[in-house]
Amino acid sequence: MMQKINMKKTIVISLGGSIIVPKEYDLELLKEFISILRSNLDKYRFIVCCGGGYICRKAAQVLLDFGITDHDERDRVGIKAICLNAEVVRALFEKDAYKDVEHDYDKQVEFDKVLICSAWETGHTSDFDAVKFSIQYGGYKLINLTNVDYIYDSDPKDNPSAKPLPKLTWQDYKDIFGDEYVPSMHAPFDPVASKLARDNDLSVYILKGMKNLAKVLNDEEFEGSLLSN
Repeated sequence: MMQKINMKKTIVISLGGSIIVPKEYDLELLKEFISILRSNLDKYRFIVCCGGGYICRKAAQVLLDFGITDHDERDRVGIKAICLNAEVVRALFEKDAYKDVEHDYDKQVEFDKVLICSAWETGHTSDFDAVKFSIQYGGYKLINLTNVDYIYDSDPKDNPSAKPLPKLTWQDYKDIFGDEYVPSMHAPFDPVASKLARDNDLSVYILKGMKNLAKVLNDEEFEGSLLSN
């Protein structure tokens, strides 16, 4: 029997925990996200790598408050939060999602519509997983859906004059955010993931809002930042 070849382009989305669960699960936003992906299933299949969000940060803070500063211990707790979020998102997609949440980016599974992914290893965020899955599945586009509208040249919370950067290189990004990962850090894209994306010549869209996601999927102009070599 001949193996079925999937001709759809693969879109990989790093779905930030701030989108899934800013403090409570944002069901309306998740409904909109699912609707946008479903409306594009005729031309794309999607890999969605889930983040941890508020649950992850709160759990990590409990360890810190108790005096546990070991990064791996905090990451282990964070991974469990991400796995929970991934299971929730998979269930919300119903039959459009692959039957299991996937975490192993070193293998491929056969899917036609949506593959939901969770974390696996310590030492990085779900952004890193998204890059690894994009490499493994030959991603056409890699999108980081988050709660910031642009990457800025400095923190706009501290600097009202911070400038948005619609386009910047991976070296520019490293100059601003460095290349070291810290659990629960608030960089728009994990510095460890950034290095991997740079080394594999990948581009990443940093987007806020479902309208911008829809625009990128339709190859239209969007508001956000594009990172590339």
